[in-house]
Amino acid sequence: MIIRYFFLFLFFLIENLSAMAWKIRNENGIEFNIWFNQDVEGIDIIISCDQKSLNSLYDSIKKRFSKVQDEYRYSRLGIEYGEKQEETTSPENPELTYDESPNDISIEEITQIIKTNRVIFYTGAGISIGTTPQTSELMEDLQVSSELKYGNNLSEYISDVIKNPDNYLKPLKAFLERRKNAKPSATHQCLAKIIRSYKDHLLITENDDQLHQKTGIDPIVLNGYTEYEQLDRLINSIDYVITIGLNSDKSGFLEWFKKVNPKGKIIAINLIDVPYLSKEDFLLRENTQKTIENISRKVIPE
Repeated sequence: MIIRYFFLFLFFLIENLSAMAWKIRNENGIEFNIWFNQDVEGIDIIISCDQKSLNSLYDSIKKRFSKVQDEYRYSRLGIEYGEKQEETTSPENPELTYDESPNDISIEEITQIIKTNRVIFYTGAGISIGTTPQTSELMEDLQVSSELKYGNNLSEYISDVIKNPDNYLKPLKAFLERRKNAKPSATHQCLAKIIRSYKDHLLITENDDQLHQKTGIDPIVLNGYTEYEQLDRLINSIDYVITIGLNSDKSGFLEWFKKVNPKGKIIAINLIDVPYLSKEDFLLRENTQKTIENISRKVIPE
């Protein structure tokens, strides 16, 4: 099982799943950024780190790194990346959590809110389960496990990635192919119909599987590059954020929404309790797919 406190962040950088990156760190503060980047010559593996982390590697492996500005970088294809890529870190703010129970809400009440208020739909990985492979599966295939946080295991892992790249490229290619061929679920399709019917509503997602895009809509994708401040004026006009299949506020968006728009409310549609709701918010404990299909039938004009 993957331990979340050492696996910091994972997301796709370029559309069509042509590149991805993550950062891993062990208990000794050794840290590496790893990119898989699609290039005309094939898939490049790029690894970057600071001086301390570089020194944890064998001399034969260290020689494969070049200094780029204030970091050291390895490229499997030997490509010179002249500029430092933007860091792929999650927001600094801690996740919004409450000890207070949210209010109950019915499908009928949510339906009326969608019809009469300005709403943001915010989707999480829950709406894609069973439709597309999850990143946790890829991490397992890439041998990213809790063992990496101990001693020299992380340095040994990085050395093996460099010495035996095919062992990591093969499961990556299989994962990307499965995601490429994945089709939107009924939930994706229903949300697309709602967004097309209500032009003032927005769709935000933390998912990198491109399934929303395959329905013909263009959601705002939350990742390490998202500048929430650009949405300031818009957020003040939003009455509700309806989360769908979202178990946590790892992007920090909901915490930011509450700060910018204190009057705004959050409605979560989820089978489990979620930590980002306050006593002023709402929880509908129902199956996500069936609920969204039901709601779409009620809110989309004939």
